[in-house]
Amino acid sequence: MEVFEVIEKRRSIRSYKPSNVPNEDSKRILDAARLAPSAGNREPWRSIVVRTSEQKKASCTGCTQPNVSGGRWSHNRGFGGF
Repeated sequence: MEVFEVIEKRRSIRSYKPSNVPNEDSKRILDAARLAPSAGNREPWRSIVVRTSEQKKASCTGCTQPNVSGGRWSHNRGFGGF
């Protein structure tokens, strides 16, 4: 697939299946993110893999706080694993 074809066909997903992403797929996704370029090669990202509903709930404790634009994140918005 060509780069522009990928860009044109990309879409946002806000509804997720309840099944977990297989470990091997998670590793490949995280590796791709790690290899992505960043300004000044600063690599400012951090990743957290969430596998259980308890971890999901714990990670969303700040999701109900107002964000910079004054909106709120919802617990049901599909924070689905990373």
